Amino acid sequence: IKAIQDTVDRAQGLTSQLLMFGRKSAHRRTCLDLNQVVLSAERLLRRLIGEDITLTTRLAANLPQVLVDPSHVDQVIVNLAVNARDAMPDGGTITIGVFKHEKRKVIITVADTGTGISDENLEHIFEPFFSTKQRGKGTGLGLSISKSIIQQHKGSIEVVSGQAIRGTTFKITLPFASDAHNPLAGL
Repeated sequence: IKAIQDTVDRAQGLTSQLLMFGRKSAHRRTCLDLNQVVLSAERLLRRLIGEDITLTTRLAANLPQVLVDPSHVDQVIVNLAVNARDAMPDGGTITIGVFKHEKRKVIITVADTGTGISDENLEHIFEPFFSTKQRGKGTGLGLSISKSIIQQHKGSIEVVSGQAIRGTTFKITLPFASDAHNPLAGL
């Protein structure tokens, strides 16, 4: 019953995010520790990614709070982890890390040991409806929605990948909650 409720909650969150993407608005922001969002996502991800993929988390101690909608940030983490899973059809490792940055930011990284993203595709991955997956296997909205969510939370998202390195790492940067309303803080 708990798994069904979690699935319903996530479906509601996805619908909300699609509407948010279309309207460019965010809801239910609260101050919280991103470690808690990662721990919550970890439970679902262990069921989603399969047995051939190892999921590890690295959480930061004494992490400052951020002002976010937890369901939106949770969806970003799930989107990135599911994409990572798809890039490792023969298994591998996904590592989700949470770190405090010296510039009054909190960083979440989602790294995988998959095939990486070609330079040609790298410049398009955040475009709506762009997908490297087979026809019928993806909508091409996951990364576009993820970028939109992070930007609405006054953050940024970057990616490091390519054929020269193994895997892909997404880096999400969000301001401390105390700076979220102050556009000059942390400069």
